[in-house]
This record gives sequence, C-alpha cells and structure tokens, in this order.
Amino acid sequence: MGEAPGGTTDETIVFPIDPVHVMLFARAVGDDNPVYTDPAAAARAGLGGVPAPPTFGEALQQFIPGYPWRPRPDTPWVGSQRPGSTQVADSPVVLHAEQRYTYVRPVVAGETLRAAKRAGESWERTSARSGTLRFREIVTDFADEAGELVLRAVAVEARVGEGGAVSRRAPADRPGRDAGRRLPAGDTAGDTEGGASTALPAGQICQRPLVTDLSRAVIVQYAGASGDYNPLHHDEPYAIEIAGYPSVIAHGMLTMGITGRLVTDLVGVTRLREFGGRFRAPVFPGDSLSGTAAIIAVEGAGTDALVTIELATTNQRGAVVFTGTALVVGDSFDHPSLDVTDRPAIGVTEEVR
Repeated sequence: MGEAPGGTTDETIVFPIDPVHVMLFARAVGDDNPVYTDPAAAARAGLGGVPAPPTFGEALQQFIPGYPWRPRPDTPWVGSQRPGSTQVADSPVVLHAEQRYTYVRPVVAGETLRAAKRAGESWERTSARSGTLRFREIVTDFADEAGELVLRAVAVEARVGEGGAVSRRAPADRPGRDAGRRLPAGDTAGDTEGGASTALPAGQICQRPLVTDLSRAVIVQYAGASGDYNPLHHDEPYAIEIAGYPSVIAHGMLTMGITGRLVTDLVGVTRLREFGGRFRAPVFPGDSLSGTAAIIAVEGAGTDALVTIELATTNQRGAVVFTGTALVVGDSFDHPSLDVTDRPAIGVTEEVR
C-alpha cells in the first residue's frame, strides 16, 4: 500500500551494490541469514559474493535523480501538511498495487548494475466503490556491467480516477497473462551449505510468525534502507489528516520483503526464479504478521524441477495483507533442519502509542 513507485520511465540509473547497503536492507526486512553479511557463508552457498535479499531492487530509489519521496536540502517537504496546504497536490491518488520480480541470478554485493525503466502494459477497471481505476506497469531491467540481464522488476500502480474513492483494502485486478513467459533460468547449483536436503512435495504447507508487534522504528529502518521516505509511513499528521488512515502504515514492500523470508528460508537464495504479489490491506504499527507458504505444484524432478509456492501473510486479526507466488528450481528443501514454525519474529518492542 502507499504511493506508487517513483522515477520516470525511459531512464537508466547506475545502481552500485554495496555490502553495507545489503546488510542494512536485510536487517530492515528482519532477515538474519548470515549469507547476507558473511562472505564465508555466501561461499558455502555456492555464491561468488554476498547476495542481496530478493526485494533489494526496491533500494534503487536511493539512486533515482529527483526521486519525489526523498527529502532534499532547501526543498519544501510535503510532510505534516494540513488540508488546504498549497503543497498537497490536487491530483488523483496513485497506489502501488502489485510487485513482481523475475531473477536470472542473485544480485551480488560489489557489482554495479544499470537499471533501465520503461512503461509496460496498461488497463482499466470500473467499480461502484472506486470509480475508474487505471493501472499501468513500470518495468525495470537490471543489467550487469557486461550488459547481461540479472533481474527484472515490474511494479503495477493503480490510479484512482473521477467518481471514486481510494479502496485501501481491495487488490488490483489485472488481465490474464502468459504464465509461461519467463526469463532464462540461472545456475541451480549451490545453496545447500553442505547439508542434506528434503523433498518438496506438492501440498506441503509451512507456517511461521514473521513480525510481532511491528514498531514504528522498524518502518523507519526500512525507509532508510529502501530510500522511500513517503510521509505516509512515518509522519502521523500527514497519514491521518491528509491520507485518511488511522496512523502511519508500513511500506507494502516491507511486508513483501518480510514475506520473502518464507521462501529463502526454505530453498535458499540462488534457486529463486520469480517472486510477486499483491498488497491486499495496510499494515499498521502494533500489527503482528504470520506467513504461510503452500507448495501447489511441482513440475519435473530433481534439480530441474519447477516448484510453485503460494504465499499469504495475515495479521493478528486473520486479515490477509499480502498474497503472492514464488517459482523456484529444484524439488528439495535446502535447510531441512530449519523449524519454520519456531523462527523468531522481528520488531518486538515495548512502545508507547
């Protein structure tokens, strides 16, 4: 949830992958896997360097010139505005409705990527509650210094048109797509860290707590790591009086990043080929989130198998806040000793509200 991704299309941005930035981003999504900080652990996983978490592409915002949700010296800031302020734009509300990633290989600390943004598909939907919703894709291709594609990110933004109000809990529908259209698969070796593996049968379900009592500090930590300082996520007067929420809300991409731990805990980093989902409802400070990963299909066998994992994240009231899918290669767990039901959650705080 929140405002749509910034930056314009048809632009290319230099994106240096710094190991400290990778560490800060992993911390922000609550992932303490040593592979994100320890070169030795990364080497045991068959990687040539410390990898970035699956949603690290969102940190490109740090390098987009003129990114609108990054404060700049001597530039008026939209935060803490009251109704009637000249700094509050009289324009349609634009929401980040969906995000998808396709991976050729992991992003590795120490390399420099070049990100090219372009417009994707667009479509409309009309409903009695929301009026006319206009959707468009923003496609970002991340290439290495040799010009080889590493990662593709597709953000779907929803623009609320005339005659409608913001639907803060309804997902964005989009037309059917070619499910078989995929980028080339990368190397499937590694990620076992020397351990035995366990089969991934269709129908297997893993559940675990992800966040207990989400704090505002964690939300701000993610803002710093991703570069998204939209006041909706940290400025209470803005969130309540301008955006109409009961308080600040977490970044949708924070929820997605935390959910991604379900997948990488099961199969490691190198085997992930696709990860995407929709932001179903806002997440507020104080919420506790739990995740479910269900293996719904296994095509083939062994290291060439394609495994589809269905993901859902719910809050303490049982409301679904994020749904998605992941596609991985290989039909085995890489971490069979990991009890996914007992992993500690992040964000446990004693906070005065």
